[in-house]
Amino acid sequence: MFKYLIILLFFPILLVGQGNNPHYQNLEAIKLWKMAEFLELTSDQIAEIITTHRDYVDIRKDIQDEKSELIEELKKIISGQSSENIEEIIDDLIKLEDKIQSLRITERDELFKLLTPIQQGKYFIFQIEFANEMRRYIQEVGGGRGPWVKSFSL
Repeated sequence: MFKYLIILLFFPILLVGQGNNPHYQNLEAIKLWKMAEFLELTSDQIAEIITTHRDYVDIRKDIQDEKSELIEELKKIISGQSSENIEEIIDDLIKLEDKIQSLRITERDELFKLLTPIQQGKYFIFQIEFANEMRRYIQEVGGGRGPWVKSFSL
């Protein structure tokens, strides 16, 4: 019970800097809560993981913002049927995606320093099971296709 109190105390710290998207914030909070349960984390582990995760989220958000600006630039170039600077923008986008992937790996490595080998194994199982659970939920809510499909257009 005490570890859940720790989670609740640290969630406001976690959510600061994650933008104004409450759905993302809720999903991240649920994911960390479920992970804490599944991995049977101690209060100290939870506190350290939340702090570390928040740091990486802030860095990734900055990169995502930069990526969004490049995507907008790319849309303008493509809609104008021009190829001006397109290769440079694509190269920059690839570098940013590589940077995000590298950060995810570094975050995982930092997390693993805090976990026992059993918890590390459970972490991989949790990632797959949580993703599957989210996929099932999206299918249920959207009638099998997901709610975003109805409004998606290119």
